[in-house]
Amino acid sequence: MDEQCRFDFGVGYKICTSFRTFDPCKQLWCSHPDNPYFCKTKKGPPLDGTECAPGKWCYKGHCMWKNANQVTQDGSWGSWTKYGSCSRS
Repeated sequence: MDEQCRFDFGVGYKICTSFRTFDPCKQLWCSHPDNPYFCKTKKGPPLDGTECAPGKWCYKGHCMWKNANQVTQDGSWGSWTKYGSCSRS
């Protein structure tokens, strides 16, 4: 979650540890690099698939057990190729 904090707020931000939330997947709270008690959020959850506890990950705003039977979806991405113009295939 630290990486998501840096992406949202900038260098030095990390997951807020000043207060504990019941479910860390409800909202991503990040602390200021100079003051760990100053936490802020963009009022959105961490990305789905973010680890929220050992053996658990965030899914649709909830910290859930990882399940081997989890439904996956093929994104139909093509193979990597040399950089060039975009296609619509």
